[in-house]
Amino acid sequence: MCGICGELQSYIHWAERVPWEESELAESGGGMARSLQRLRIRRAAVVAKLLSAYGLEFSLWQGGKYILSDRKGGTAVINDMAQLWPAIHRILGKPFDPLDPKVLERIRAGGTLD
Repeated sequence: MCGICGELQSYIHWAERVPWEESELAESGGGMARSLQRLRIRRAAVVAKLLSAYGLEFSLWQGGKYILSDRKGGTAVINDMAQLWPAIHRILGKPFDPLDPKVLERIRAGGTLD
């Protein structure tokens, strides 16, 4: 998808919706967008930590998209979490298992999988 089309996308993927408990509170003060943004920031930080074990960088871009990149210049603009796993596979050139015990242990130890 080109950048312009991606910016015109208006739906919120189910995995990125604000949980009911937070949305009910946020709607009363007009803070739904702020709640969504806080969750996206938190989600990006968790995913970035996981992907750093694979030598990948992941960050929130312009508040609504994500950027996935590797050290070789491979980059993907991610609109939502549904697009993340296929993009990781494309950039790595191999299957990605976020629950691989070796990966989880390396993350706990603060290392990478270089």
